[in-house]
Amino acid sequence: LTMLAIYSWQYKISLKKLANLVAPAIPLMYGIGKIGCFLTGCCLGFKYTGVGAITYKYSQIVSSEFSYFPIQIIESITFIFLFFYLYHLANKKDPQVISKCLILWGTLKFILEFFRLKPSTTILSINQIVCLFLIFLGFITYKFNSSKKTT
Repeated sequence: LTMLAIYSWQYKISLKKLANLVAPAIPLMYGIGKIGCFLTGCCLGFKYTGVGAITYKYSQIVSSEFSYFPIQIIESITFIFLFFYLYHLANKKDPQVISKCLILWGTLKFILEFFRLKPSTTILSINQIVCLFLIFLGFITYKFNSSKKTT
């Protein structure tokens, strides 16, 4: 974000335009990163024995005595689809791409976090709290950009 702001200032390009241009790449990078998580066995889903359960037999990180819900693959697919949606919006010159990215990212990630392996004593994870902030920020930027346009 800092480099984006510096680039915007240096080349006299609107930060909002740059953010809307860069926004689709964020879920794409995250989706690809989750494939790496799946392959190494980090960022696990909850213990699970149903369809699609994953057992890491050769991982040095995860015990091979349990099977897990493949949340990393579901996240990867979800966020790659989000990339295509945001890319489509960016090509249509939608002025709210960054706002929609924050709202959709936060909502999807908030929901998918319920499928992670986490201590049973927590209601919301730190990630979910951050997601609520992102959703709020997305709605604020959406409202700010909408009201600015109508006046």
